[in-house]
Amino acid sequence: MKRKDGFVMRKVGERWVVVAVGEESKHFNGMVRMNDSGAFLYRQLEQEKTKEELALAMVQEYGIDETTAAKGVDKFLEAIADTGILED
Repeated sequence: MKRKDGFVMRKVGERWVVVAVGEESKHFNGMVRMNDSGAFLYRQLEQEKTKEELALAMVQEYGIDETTAAKGVDKFLEAIADTGILED
């Protein structure tokens, strides 16, 4: 999976937000708030990645176990599922 172009992420206070720009804003006109680990995963999706690769990146970045990382990835993907951020 990979994220689409047409979304930008910025830090606002203690949170990260992702908003659609350009043509994508015609389909999604809200914002997605993320914590630091969500922002990390969002940046990982600049390149094509599997769920397993995302979890491994979490393990390496945060020093957590694979089960915790996989749960975090699943939660992140569920949170962005209906936003259109990911390519089909």
